Amino acid sequence: MLSEEEKNKIRAEEMYRVEVRQQLEEDKSGKKKGGKLLSFLNSNFGSFLLSTVIVGSISVLYSNHQEKMKKIEAEKLQAHANLLIQDKLQTELSHRLNTISTITDTLPDYQSKDIYLAYHGSSIANDPLIKAQFFNFKSHYIEYSNWSAIRLVSELQKYNDSPHLKKLKLLLNDINASIVDYGQEWFYVTATEVLPKRIKIRKMELSDGRKLHVYNIGNGDHIMSKEEYPFKKVWHMAESKALFELQNVIKELNF
Repeated sequence: MLSEEEKNKIRAEEMYRVEVRQQLEEDKSGKKKGGKLLSFLNSNFGSFLLSTVIVGSISVLYSNHQEKMKKIEAEKLQAHANLLIQDKLQTELSHRLNTISTITDTLPDYQSKDIYLAYHGSSIANDPLIKAQFFNFKSHYIEYSNWSAIRLVSELQKYNDSPHLKKLKLLLNDINASIVDYGQEWFYVTATEVLPKRIKIRKMELSDGRKLHVYNIGNGDHIMSKEEYPFKKVWHMAESKALFELQNVIKELNF
């Protein structure tokens, strides 16, 4: 008859044997699984599948890299193109403003219509009152020749958010009335005096065939003497607040 102590000892030994047997079976099963995986990967199909996954992953990464580089290059090209457009717009606008800013100067006839052309562009060149072909102003870039100064500012604002441009656009709109009235602000200057505004000098032919110039300032016709020659027709626009501010903004832009 076994004692209680001997029974516990035998029981403990049996439990240990069971644990060892289970561990051995688990190790054997794991080796079989690992062996199967290695066998699969070493097979033709396994190698093909593995290479397909690796090559596919590399291809995707390379393709993504290429797309990223193309996008960066396209952005660089677009940025460069935008700078070129901005530079051309600024050059054309500066060219227009240099002429428009002379509106408060006293200008001879051959320069007076340049104000209109610089402000409106050559879209008004066919206006019979303008006769643009006889005047000096030409756009710096032919592609902008039909653009008005206001349109140039609007286009430039797409590339430059300067507050000066916003103010310039408002002022160009404000002086539109001055541009229209400008055609009425003319007078003649002779070699000896400045005649009142809008006094006309006309030609008169004498009975002996001689041609003289005559003007009337309210006290009858006055025949011009030799001392009064030469004479010229000039335009002058008195400075207004809008014109004064316009000239200041042009200086601030500093294109």
